[in-house]
Amino acid sequence: WSFGLHSNSGEGALNRGIIPWARFMGSPRGKDPNHDTGGILLPFVSPGFTGAKPVMITNNDWHHVAWQFRYQDQTHFFFLDGKLIRRIQLPI
Repeated sequence: WSFGLHSNSGEGALNRGIIPWARFMGSPRGKDPNHDTGGILLPFVSPGFTGAKPVMITNNDWHHVAWQFRYQDQTHFFFLDGKLIRRIQLPI
């Protein structure tokens, strides 16, 4: 797993907003769909936003970003400042 902040512009400019993202790699064997997942949960490519517009960080204030994974149904949850902002269920 690796985590980061992503901007759609590629500039990382706060005035355009940045969003949490994750990259995950599973087993390369390709035999078990529950364990062989891999991919990038980029904010402007992957679905799952909980609001009409993506929630973005647009200032230099302190923010709490959290990720949670529910193994039972292979669902990822992204939180920003305690609020659920994305829910993504695999496979994408």
